[in-house]
Amino acid sequence: MNHFTDEINGRAAQEFAKQNLHKIRTDVVMWTIEYQDQEGNTWIMDYPQGDLQGSGPPRLRRVVNSS
Repeated sequence: MNHFTDEINGRAAQEFAKQNLHKIRTDVVMWTIEYQDQEGNTWIMDYPQGDLQGSGPPRLRRVVNSS
């Protein structure tokens, strides 16, 4: 199970991803995009209000490794 921190929402999430992250993979079934930053941190963009028209605003969260 993933634990998250550093949540960014809406247009700010899209801009942050565009300017600071590298796309790793897209899951078209779960509507998620996995990114990585320059420090090697993993970020997940999802659409928690997917029932809204256009899937609602995106949410971008940094994954915290639970080791």
